[in-house]
Amino acid sequence: MKKIFTFAAALFAAMAVNAQTPEYVVKIDQAPTANSLEESDNVTLLWGDNCGKGKETKDAAIVALGYEAFIADGGNPTVDETDNITPTSGSYQVFKAKNAGTLIVCISLNANKEMFIVKGTLDGDLFTGKTRMSDTEMAAVVTNTEGAHPTFQTNNDGNKDVEHSSADKYVGFVTLPVAAGDAYAIFCKGSKLGFAGYQFVAGDPTGIANVAAAKAENARMFNLAGQEVSKNFKGIVVVNGKKFMNK
Repeated sequence: MKKIFTFAAALFAAMAVNAQTPEYVVKIDQAPTANSLEESDNVTLLWGDNCGKGKETKDAAIVALGYEAFIADGGNPTVDETDNITPTSGSYQVFKAKNAGTLIVCISLNANKEMFIVKGTLDGDLFTGKTRMSDTEMAAVVTNTEGAHPTFQTNNDGNKDVEHSSADKYVGFVTLPVAAGDAYAIFCKGSKLGFAGYQFVAGDPTGIANVAAAKAENARMFNLAGQEVSKNFKGIVVVNGKKFMNK
């Protein structure tokens, strides 16, 4: 599990150093068509049957990355009564990768709301859930805009205990390494999970090269805070303006 946390933290840091333009951005007042598919170069996006309009975000960190609005209205998602993980109605999104890489979904998660990250299959506009991430697995792939991970557990919302929830609100990202054909549904039960868009990094999931060649050049190395570090430093370093993983 430590490797999963390290991967998510490394990728988030890489995004901060060299932010990419989102592949898909929710527009202000955008109202998705129910059960519709939207295609981009790397992802097929399936909308649930009741997603609200995009509302402008004032979060400076999110705006700086190229996002404009969150879809956070519409109907509360419900799940199939047989498997208890497949979304059947409400405001949710399903993402199917066309290529191998890393899917980075921009979200706004309210406190004390049950979150679902479900891997499954998307056949046309029909998603079928197969496996649901555990609390520990979700914590490994969810970060806020500062790269911090939430703790998912049972919390009380004032009226009842809510499983698989965070005690704090999280505006940030779900970061998923994917193979071509992988499909994930991301949503909350009994609440709407805000969705602002996504990035996709094709190829190597970390997008970070090995530092061996840079070491051979005897170039100066810096950490992500801009501080010069020795060749023995472990983690992401910047050499000649490029990111490397120093192992």
